[in-house]
Amino acid sequence: MRTTEEESRRQAARWAFITKLTVRLSDGRARRRVATAVALAVVWVASPVAVSATQTQAPVVSDVEIISDPGSDSTYHLGQQIDVRVSFDRAITYRVSGLRLALQIGAETRQMGDYWSSGPSALVFRTYVSASDMDSDGVSIETGALTTGTGWIRSADRTVDAMLGLGSHAITNDRAHRVDGSIQPALSVTGVSFSGLPLSESTYQLGEEIQVNIHFDRAVAVTGVPQLALRIGSRTRQANYIQNPGGTPLLFRYWVQASDMDSDGVSVEADALTLNGGTITLLTSSMTNANLDLGTHAIRDHSERKVDGSLVHIPQPRVGSSTRSCRSPCQLGDRIVVFANWRFIGNGRIGRSRLEVTGTPQMAIVVGSTTRYANYASSSSDLQFSITPSNSGVLYFTYFVQSSDMDPDGIHIP
Repeated sequence: MRTTEEESRRQAARWAFITKLTVRLSDGRARRRVATAVALAVVWVASPVAVSATQTQAPVVSDVEIISDPGSDSTYHLGQQIDVRVSFDRAITYRVSGLRLALQIGAETRQMGDYWSSGPSALVFRTYVSASDMDSDGVSIETGALTTGTGWIRSADRTVDAMLGLGSHAITNDRAHRVDGSIQPALSVTGVSFSGLPLSESTYQLGEEIQVNIHFDRAVAVTGVPQLALRIGSRTRQANYIQNPGGTPLLFRYWVQASDMDSDGVSVEADALTLNGGTITLLTSSMTNANLDLGTHAIRDHSERKVDGSLVHIPQPRVGSSTRSCRSPCQLGDRIVVFANWRFIGNGRIGRSRLEVTGTPQMAIVVGSTTRYANYASSSSDLQFSITPSNSGVLYFTYFVQSSDMDPDGIHIP
């Protein structure tokens, strides 16, 4: 039990720490920071035992669940994904290499090496069914299935390794998740959807991007640039394939042109998806081609996707200094990088303006009392770091410090 004298010394130490913070910071904004610092200090000092106890407890597996859906026959077929979520009783952190979850498929042990976090205290592992996979009793996950290899799973503060044993949460012959890789069902479209919303009410304007997702029943691989025909008024426009994060859906994009007009809404017809010289195949078998028919998932006159290319939405750019600039203080010959960002927010989403750049635009920056001009950087070589094309909505400009430049307060952009 602490004596009154010991407690007095501890109390004095707390307020001495807080007083030092107060002396260093004096303006209005700083006072708000002091209040925050004091509150944090008090929490930190008043509850050391609680914090210490949390840090020393190892995360323990609290649940193991197969979260993927094998379909109406409870059986996964060729190319289908199997997802397993491993949950812990508290927040974890992990090293992104070497983690494995062993999935027993018949007589074969499949090491699931694709994984990602699912909230602060869970990991999801994934594998795909191959042609040789067969398990009529249902997959199993043994108590020692989770291993870290060269990686690790630890408490959120990284001080304690997690307990990896699955214990009573191990799974034995789950008949709701059987496997038959010899069956190769058709690779079919399961949905068509638009991404985001037009930035102005329900109408796309000049330069806006229209994004459409094509969903398949299994993960696919894509080569080349397949296209998706969009019916805009009386015209057919081709949206180009740009990516397929996670194997599905496929994302297609089209930029609105000045002549585009559709007061009823964009349509996507059943035969809109074409290969355009590319391929869309099953991720685990390039011999399985996708059925391109959209069928009942076709969209006709989407009322929230009208188009009027005669209208122009010109956002105000956000300007600033890039973190890729020289470290302060910049010296003679150092590179200062500034940017103009035309990405903007509308209807709750981030939009992008398509920019076409000709010549060498400049951005004025004020160094001390002198106005200098940073030149447009059209390529990564001008910046010494990778940049995206101008259709990302961001332009970069560079300026090199001259011998007469002096600004102890930092540059600003008028």
